[in-house]
Amino acid sequence: MIVRVFGKTYWYIPVLLFFAGLLLWMTAFLDPAATLSYIYPANAPLYKLFYPLIQGNPMAALITAYLLLVFQAFLIDYVATSGNFTDRYSSLTGLIYILLMSSGQHMLSPHPMVFSNIFLLLACLKIFKVYSKQERILEIFNAAFLTGIAGLIYMPSLAVFLVLIVSLAVYNMFSLRTLLASLMGLAAPYFFIGTYYIMTGTLQLRLGEFSIDPEPWMLIMQMPNTLEQIFIFAMAAFVLLAVIRLRLVFMADKIILVRRHVQVLLLLFFVILFSYFVAGGYAGLHHAMVSIPLSIVLSVFFYDIRNDRLKELLFFIFLSLIIAGRILVW
Repeated sequence: MIVRVFGKTYWYIPVLLFFAGLLLWMTAFLDPAATLSYIYPANAPLYKLFYPLIQGNPMAALITAYLLLVFQAFLIDYVATSGNFTDRYSSLTGLIYILLMSSGQHMLSPHPMVFSNIFLLLACLKIFKVYSKQERILEIFNAAFLTGIAGLIYMPSLAVFLVLIVSLAVYNMFSLRTLLASLMGLAAPYFFIGTYYIMTGTLQLRLGEFSIDPEPWMLIMQMPNTLEQIFIFAMAAFVLLAVIRLRLVFMADKIILVRRHVQVLLLLFFVILFSYFVAGGYAGLHHAMVSIPLSIVLSVFFYDIRNDRLKELLFFIFLSLIIAGRILVW
């Protein structure tokens, strides 16, 4: 029922998405000040810039974060359809994105990824479209530029730049010209903000903001308890099944363009997954970034199953895992 409804276009779908997300975020809106305990000013100049505003106005920050999340749900639907992963009338990817981005109490906060994901989604849109564009150099520059802005909000977002570079090879477009366009696009936001710091005489003071604290031991320090491990392994098994089906079944009978898009999507998923090791103190929230490729992978998984009953049953299992995780684990 749910997959069938969100797999089509109805006038009330945006309303359902908005209120479904609002229901998941209700506990945060009841106590917005408590959400501030999950965030801190990470080494990212733009997030540090508006972090005091978040601290001083928790309710306004929470409302802004939620509205941005809803906007991203519609944006990721567009990314999925532009990449030829789902039907252009489907809103299933947006629903899954909201569920993943609301899968824990700590996710219901104005954390860096709820801001940086907008630019990453736009960068992904450019990456998927660059193969079919005439002005490819401009699209490559724009994708790198958007990734650079995302990095100014949440530094591990820069991992997507690696996806851009490798995708050029996947599309048979890698050359010195495209590499230079990528590097110039990535450097542009840092050039502008660096120029501002030089003009204000604060460059030496601000240099520490342009860094990533790897801290891979944070993954060990945040080891889940037994109940959490059960849910993590169950979700991991579900995701593994979706990835395998995407690679072996969905990709098998598709045209070359779609096959290359699938390769880039899987690359995006695994690169972001490995970027957990540079997430530092935000390791517990980093799956907000993973939600971008994972939402598309899961939507393809559900959308491509022909048996309607099986499709709805699997989505019910997925939804049950999200809800049970919210209630019993987080």
